[in-house]
Amino acid sequence: MSQRIDDYATPMKEAIHEDGVIPTRDGLAWWQRTGYAISDMVETATSWARDRWNSFVDLVDRDRNNEPDGPDMER
Repeated sequence: MSQRIDDYATPMKEAIHEDGVIPTRDGLAWWQRTGYAISDMVETATSWARDRWNSFVDLVDRDRNNEPDGPDMER
């Protein structure tokens, strides 16, 4: 049995009018889905930056530990 397009469009039109969003299968609006994607990107970038910073700090600490104590020797 085939249904007319109006049978599909009417509930969507009502949902848009009531909720202001197009209903989706997962229940998220486009702006919610976009917010989650941005949140994931920020977390990934922050994690990468934190790892790079910690590597830099470790490198600097290792170099400091290898320096001789006391004033620099002049040649």
